Amino acid sequence: MKSVGQRAPPQGRLRTREARSIRADAETDAETDAETDAETETETETETDAETETETETETETETETETDADADPDPDPDPDPDPDPARPLAPRPVFSNDSPMNDGDFRLLRALASGERLPRTEVIRRSGEAHSVLADLELRKGKWFERRGPEVQLTDKGLRAFTMERDARTPALDADALRARLQERARERPSPRRELDQVHATLDTTVRRALHLVRAGEAQRGLLLLGDDDLTSLAVAELLRAAGSERSVHVLDVDPRLVEFLGADDRIEAATHDLREPLPKSHRGRFGAVFTDPPYAPAGFRLFNNRATEALKNDGRLYVCFGQSRRALERGLAKQRVLAELGVLIEAVHPDFNEYDGAESIGARSSLWVTRRTPQTRPVPVDPDAPLYTRDAGD
Repeated sequence: MKSVGQRAPPQGRLRTREARSIRADAETDAETDAETDAETETETETETDAETETETETETETETETETDADADPDPDPDPDPDPDPARPLAPRPVFSNDSPMNDGDFRLLRALASGERLPRTEVIRRSGEAHSVLADLELRKGKWFERRGPEVQLTDKGLRAFTMERDARTPALDADALRARLQERARERPSPRRELDQVHATLDTTVRRALHLVRAGEAQRGLLLLGDDDLTSLAVAELLRAAGSERSVHVLDVDPRLVEFLGADDRIEAATHDLREPLPKSHRGRFGAVFTDPPYAPAGFRLFNNRATEALKNDGRLYVCFGQSRRALERGLAKQRVLAELGVLIEAVHPDFNEYDGAESIGARSSLWVTRRTPQTRPVPVDPDAPLYTRDAGD
């Protein structure tokens, strides 16, 4: 259950011309579907300039730059805004991010080019399922990953290396059986559930399923925060990171100090005690590529947890939220869907019965996993500060 404006890299006059060319291509493609002609014209102009300038400008820059920018960790996040008012709409952020290792759009585009062949941009779009504007943005941000010839594009060795690293990071180092075996003993040692906090443990199979899903989606690389984790999802992700030899960590905020101590004993988990009725720590605002939460069932608790989750997300980050309802109380599930709509997050997928519980019979001992994404219209929803957060207090 854990923003920056777009900047053209200062690469000299050649890169400036390329940036103009890439933007012009994307705009022309989107409006007229005449992408081949537009790209040929602009790229030919760029190549003509490049022939006279590359030897004296680009090669000099290449020699002086380090080779680590394609493979390095993300740029440091900017200082977060001081104590945002939870009632004030969140400031819009750009659709694309320069501070995440690789988002899904980037990965899908690189995968379309991973054979190493040179392809027309239109073919890259068809193979990846991404828009021309997404490809143009990636070319602008990561120009060294691409070799461009007229309307065609190809991955450089650097681009292929970036794809390979991301692909390997998204491939779990353990299968479900091996991961379950590693978790069984540790799961028996976790603190008993506190019903007053709506703690109902998910089954171990569910915990394994969650961790595998998150790693395959690339969330461990983009930064993962769990808001509440009595189900030990962070522990399962930590085991996968350890098995892969990754130095990355998972973050957890939980109000239960027993759980924080238990989870924090793992060297891949950074856990802290925090009551989400208090403002999110500054160190956590806008930092994470994904937040996972299985929030309280009570309406106020559901609203609060999701508010804090969106505050923690990067500009294009994903929110994973678990909830279910009885077939005889569909209106409760509808109310939670309305909260997501109010938040302004885009619902990308719903996985029915993804989660199973050792309890929670009121919702059939199951819940769905909702996968949503932050948008420029994401903003907090109102929460009554005096409303009960948990089912026992709410009387539900």
